[in-house]
Amino acid sequence: MTKQHIHKTKSIIPSDRSGDPDPVDIQVGFLLRERRILLGLSQMQLAEMLGVSFQQLQKYEAGMNR
Repeated sequence: MTKQHIHKTKSIIPSDRSGDPDPVDIQVGFLLRERRILLGLSQMQLAEMLGVSFQQLQKYEAGMNR
């Protein structure tokens, strides 16, 4: 019998165990919110256009989800 080696795959997205949003995610969320407001759209309207819930859009704008 031969010994099998288990190879761990590395995630493309680095994990941050602190739970804090990444600065890039915060910046993208800020720009998303700024553009939405400039276009005169509510979170509900933009979320519907994107096919996500308004709660998910809030998370995007807060930089909490990618």
